[in-house]
Amino acid sequence: MRKGIVELNWYSKALILAITILGFFALLIPSVLSEPNLLGLPTIPIALFAIALALYFLIKDHRKMFYATIVMLLIIFGYTGFWAYNYKMPLSSLETSIQIYYYYIGPSQIGSRGNVSVIWFNLTIRNPTDIDTPSFMMENPAFYINNVKLNENSGYWSYQFSIDEHYGYYNPHTIIEAHQTLTISDLHIFIFQNEMQVEEGNPKDVWEYLVSKNFTLSLSGTFTSRPNFTIGDTSPLSLWVLAESPFLASQRFIESPV
Repeated sequence: MRKGIVELNWYSKALILAITILGFFALLIPSVLSEPNLLGLPTIPIALFAIALALYFLIKDHRKMFYATIVMLLIIFGYTGFWAYNYKMPLSSLETSIQIYYYYIGPSQIGSRGNVSVIWFNLTIRNPTDIDTPSFMMENPAFYINNVKLNENSGYWSYQFSIDEHYGYYNPHTIIEAHQTLTISDLHIFIFQNEMQVEEGNPKDVWEYLVSKNFTLSLSGTFTSRPNFTIGDTSPLSLWVLAESPFLASQRFIESPV
């Protein structure tokens, strides 16, 4: 019996030591585990220290201190949930719309690429909540004409999407404050008749929509919060996603005959 108690104490102490070391590791080593919450405190390391402390009080039979530590853990987890909600909620609540302000269809001025359709538009993003968004960027943009997705994986530049001179990326440090609106101007899409590819259906049908000057342009993508993102850095820490929210914005374009 004595031997069993000794072994239990040894394993318990080893577990407490391992959890404490893990807490210091999460606190000192730059990683997703050391990300601070809204108060600037690293939640995960603090929770690990509290768990180790609770196990210590349980082994020593300090019941009052053990219960106090459990209450502290519940507060930590409750606050973490509150922080996560306040971090993700404004990003998922963003309202988007597009405004087409110029449309051209005709011969392309780029070499011998045939006819081209050019659509210039602005993208408006509004934060209707009482909380500022976390820093975020826009990823995976995709364009649709009358709900037909244009394909960019065919090896051709069927269209272009550029913001802040970085193809496919939006400024990763952008924050939209509570009840504020951000407008991204001069977005453009080039659709070349001879090179256009679509995900489903017939490209000729899509071109006919564009020729008719009566169509719906849609833009979809994802608002992604990557707290440590650096353009060109493909490390797990840089690419770690803390919150994301899909979006879809559309506008009907009709040009009346003169």
